[in-house]
Amino acid sequence: MSLTQQLKRPKVALYSYSYAGMSYDGPALSIKEVISRAKGFGFEGIELDCRTPHAIPYLLKEKDRKEIVDYLAKESIELSALAANNDFSSPVIEHRDANIQMVIDMIRLCRDLGAPVLCVFMAWQGTSRRDGLGTHEIARPGYEMAFPQITITERWQHCLEAFRIVVKEAEEQSVILALQNHPPIVRNHTDCLAMVEEVGSPNLKISFNISGEGAWQQTDWILEAGRCLSDRWVYSHFGGGFKREQDGTVVRIPLGRISGPMQTMDWNYDAWVQAMSEVGYSGYVSYEACPNYLSNGRYEPMEVIDRRVQMAKDYIEQIFTKYYPKGDR
Repeated sequence: MSLTQQLKRPKVALYSYSYAGMSYDGPALSIKEVISRAKGFGFEGIELDCRTPHAIPYLLKEKDRKEIVDYLAKESIELSALAANNDFSSPVIEHRDANIQMVIDMIRLCRDLGAPVLCVFMAWQGTSRRDGLGTHEIARPGYEMAFPQITITERWQHCLEAFRIVVKEAEEQSVILALQNHPPIVRNHTDCLAMVEEVGSPNLKISFNISGEGAWQQTDWILEAGRCLSDRWVYSHFGGGFKREQDGTVVRIPLGRISGPMQTMDWNYDAWVQAMSEVGYSGYVSYEACPNYLSNGRYEPMEVIDRRVQMAKDYIEQIFTKYYPKGDR
């Protein structure tokens, strides 16, 4: 039996932000409703977003947390991770203190819910609602213009100091922090790797997202990234638009018109999964139906998101079959 045939395939999770009522025309689903939807679509895990209306710690009392644990068991689905939307880069002490406390609260929520991973950022520009729908267009320019004299080096140092604080709680609660290769500040996985090495904690690792590599989508680059990350690669996310062909296979398609600035969506999924197989990655790959999609000038209904979510799972598993032909789950 070849090495490839012995590899365990990664598992697929659904990120609850997909159903937070931010990127489609329809209401937000409750945590239990998202869990049931993920199970119904055949996902093996669910990643809960730590923003309202989902897993924000101050809304989840002890009874609520137990109910979530029990409901996950009832649906026979794993909690793959929680997701923080933190910003450690502010030059304002009170901003950083609030974000540090928020992440500590989320680490403790991971402990209570049984989530092994908390996905984190170095910096995050923020999310807003307008006319009932989510947008990054309000917060993004605010982040960029708020402190025009601060340097990237200064922001980096703020992030470093914050991570050195929160990893202590992560170590105490046996939770892994997965630093996402996501802007701002972060250009690609090399910046995440540098931060992880500077912090020097076994509980700070990396979520390697193919979109986070930006323009660096060459196959050799992605494969080398996987080798460099090695066992520090503990989580992943993906997105995109898809279409089902007549024979049942799923292909990627351009997202079409989205609200907000258009960005490149030409992500090298094939090389990404190949990198997973080369380094033996068998963790979770979590799908996020984001950003906001427009059809004939209107936001798409939830049924369209449902189809996209199902196709996303089928698409990534098609690629798994190529590189993990007989891999066990």
